[in-house]
Amino acid sequence: MLLHLRWHKQQKLAIFWPNPWQTIKIAFNWLVLKQPAIKHQFPEDIDCYWISGGVWGSYYLPNKIYICPRKATPQFLEQVIEHEITHLKYENEVKNMTHQEKEAHITAKQIDSRK
Repeated sequence: MLLHLRWHKQQKLAIFWPNPWQTIKIAFNWLVLKQPAIKHQFPEDIDCYWISGGVWGSYYLPNKIYICPRKATPQFLEQVIEHEITHLKYENEVKNMTHQEKEAHITAKQIDSRK
């Protein structure tokens, strides 16, 4: 994250710094309290990981998404999960685009899929 800090700031992305207390809190909430309660049904080939630092969502080919649930409602997290899965599905279409172009394209794909 530190290596790409300048880029993250230029893109105006929310950044959550790693924090041991937040890691414990997220693990306790998820394992004990079952919170946040996410209703999203994952395709079988997608691996989703909760992380305590970074941006709200990121993806890595071929099938991994990372979600940071800090300061987010369950509804927002479901949108982030859907967004990152959409990135995985359409990576070949956007690989030569700028970050802003990728986000616009992926958002349009999400809107189209809801129709």
